[in-house]
Amino acid sequence: QTNFRLFGKPHAGAGEKIRFGVQYGRRRKDFQFDYTQPWLFDKKLALGTGLYYRDLLYLSNKYDQTIGGGYLSLRKQLGEYTTLSFKTSLEHYEIDVDSNSTDTLKKEEGEYDRALLAVNYVIDTTDSQYLTRRGHRLSLGTDFSFGDVETYGVQLSGSKYFLLPFDTVLSINGQYRSVDGNDNVPIFEREFLGGARSLRGYEYREASSAALRDEQGEPLGGRTAAYFTAEYSFPLVNLKKFRGHVFYDGGILSNDSWDFGGDYLSNYGFGVDLYLPMGPIRLDVAWPMQTNEWVEDKMRFQFNMGYQFR
Repeated sequence: QTNFRLFGKPHAGAGEKIRFGVQYGRRRKDFQFDYTQPWLFDKKLALGTGLYYRDLLYLSNKYDQTIGGGYLSLRKQLGEYTTLSFKTSLEHYEIDVDSNSTDTLKKEEGEYDRALLAVNYVIDTTDSQYLTRRGHRLSLGTDFSFGDVETYGVQLSGSKYFLLPFDTVLSINGQYRSVDGNDNVPIFEREFLGGARSLRGYEYREASSAALRDEQGEPLGGRTAAYFTAEYSFPLVNLKKFRGHVFYDGGILSNDSWDFGGDYLSNYGFGVDLYLPMGPIRLDVAWPMQTNEWVEDKMRFQFNMGYQFR
């Protein structure tokens, strides 16, 4: 529900939004409620709040991760292209590890309560969120966790789009994130690569060297991840809502904070985008260029809905 006023006359629309979402399946269960007030105190200051519960069985066949919590956020438009946002949340995590797993993975089992404070600054000059042809987007963020989890992290992401002849577009996208803490960083705070939104030639979370896995090959993640994508897209003749693309993805995953010493992994491929009013749908076919004993040298299909690098 959008464009209403929670307090006041019903006809006095104020752009407020309420969203309630439920996703219930064999591998994932989500329940979420969000409320947004874009004009707090009649100023261009957006207030957001919400509650959520997520049971993420799809993360691994070796453990189950559940999250419950709530958040409060503020977003301020600083200029035509810049925004600054603050977010604080209280969360409860539970990691349930399969009894047949390794002792390394079993160390992650337990319950964790944490408070999170995050700050993010964005510069966005792109011409459209639907089908971007021109402009750039830069995002710099940092976050701090307190409680059973005491970590801090930094994230930097960027996208640049070039409109070329015949309505073709070259895009360069990248992201870097590193997390650190006084003690061991729990598995739900570590970084992973692989899947439809990072290195598409690898299965979800499977773009990892043998050194970042346990004895059974289960990915354990790293404290630093960096990846980039170069993609060239083009219209398909007589199919206005379809575009094709070719791409190259590359990245590293390191077990140390603030470190770029991890093994470099990359892939190449091609795909098709279908642009619908609800958002783009993307189908990619990709091949990994580096493999190991846990990663097969074979073609992979990736399916994705929604906007990337947003």
